Amino acid sequence: MIPVSVHYVPVVLRSTKEICTTFGTSPERIRTWVKEGAPIAVETDKNGSAVRYRSELIRLYMWLETRNRQSPE
Repeated sequence: MIPVSVHYVPVVLRSTKEICTTFGTSPERIRTWVKEGAPIAVETDKNGSAVRYRSELIRLYMWLETRNRQSPE
């Protein structure tokens, strides 16, 4: 038998625009998701203002699926 290995290569969404385009939503909705605990990393400037949002596609997708099963919008 030939050994087989499977490698997972994450798809990282590197901006608000990429997240919005991928999920068909708005920047306002992204900010709401962050407040609700979505797996979205928020980089801030020295004043604490958000400058960049990043997320791994599959983790955000799974978070949304779980959230929607618990309480559909």
